Amino acid sequence: MLEDITIRPIVPGDEDMINEFFAVMGPESAAFFNRGRGNQNGTLDFCQKQNTDRRQYWMAELDGKMAGLVFLWDLHTSIPWLGIAVREELKGRRLGRKLADISEDV
Repeated sequence: MLEDITIRPIVPGDEDMINEFFAVMGPESAAFFNRGRGNQNGTLDFCQKQNTDRRQYWMAELDGKMAGLVFLWDLHTSIPWLGIAVREELKGRRLGRKLADISEDV
């Protein structure tokens, strides 16, 4: 199944997939990763503005849905922030590791 996943930058037009991804996020993941809708709003903001000088966002896509998310913030600093989220039904399949590998290349 992971071989069918495409990892690509988030671009304008991805808003529906982003909103659906966060809408189906499990309660534990949402409490940790999307408290106050912070990461959802940040991802949507990046999607619309593409302000890549200090932030980068990528999605894993499978069957027309967002399967995972990885982002880096504060790229201008020596230690940027890293965030990774994986769709509930794909947890435990090493998608998070695959997403982390993308961030190593920045």
